[in-house]
Amino acid sequence: MALAASFSAELSAEPVPRLDGTWVVDSYTFRPISAMDAEGADAHLGRTQYFEKGFAEGPFFNCNFEGLSLSYKVRDVAGFMQDPDNIPYAEAGLSGGQFLEHDIACEKNGDRLTMLTSENAMEAFIGFDGVIFHLNYAEE
Repeated sequence: MALAASFSAELSAEPVPRLDGTWVVDSYTFRPISAMDAEGADAHLGRTQYFEKGFAEGPFFNCNFEGLSLSYKVRDVAGFMQDPDNIPYAEAGLSGGQFLEHDIACEKNGDRLTMLTSENAMEAFIGFDGVIFHLNYAEE
């Protein structure tokens, strides 16, 4: 059964929506205006953002089974990059034809996060305090 799901996902024209698992911060790019300095951004390197069903934990977003909601939309990289404010995402490594823009919210604490995942769902990008962080998918 897993083989059939895997096979059909490969044939799909849309990216695979994956968030559950561990994402590791491996690099960053500054926006032209940032509330964070290099020392603060460096402190995020190697840290993990974790999602599993209604639970999330990490430096960017936390929700302890308190109404976690997720939605996403498929976006075109070329169209996204037409907005000059999004150029730092290209510098951070966002490329390809499409990506997923995830809107993540925790009802109880009011936290919100926008996370972009690459077409192959192995890379993610999070804008935080004027810094675009690049994350790699580690495991479920």
